[in-house]
Amino acid sequence: MVDIAKIFRGMQNGAETIQANFNLLNDGMFKTSTVTITGIYNITLTLRRTGNDVELVTIRQIISSAEGHEQVDAEITIPSGYRPISRALAKFELNNGSTLYNPMILRLDNDGKTYLTNEAFTNNRYIQSYATWKTNDPWPTSN
Repeated sequence: MVDIAKIFRGMQNGAETIQANFNLLNDGMFKTSTVTITGIYNITLTLRRTGNDVELVTIRQIISSAEGHEQVDAEITIPSGYRPISRALAKFELNNGSTLYNPMILRLDNDGKTYLTNEAFTNNRYIQSYATWKTNDPWPTSN
């Protein structure tokens, strides 16, 4: 949240205060930070924060999963600055180039922990994902 100055009639330096408020709003709304993390199946996730919006994007890559999972630790920790306000879900589309399969679901909790649900499959599949959520975390310190 941006802490802006109150404007009132007859205030000294009113125009400068208004401009300073606009600058604060612009910095808060358009400031961007990005981090890349890797987790289960060596899936690479890019998290990009703009204002209070977070995007999760994966590159299209090939995975294999001989075992199914039901809400298991995904070995991915969402860093502070990118965590959802409340639980969020990211759906990973799975296909083999000609068939679309049941998705893999990544649950993201507001403490940064993640959990994976997917079915077992024996052949390689392409995976990709895009998800968004809101955060009220303090701004990331690393970027």
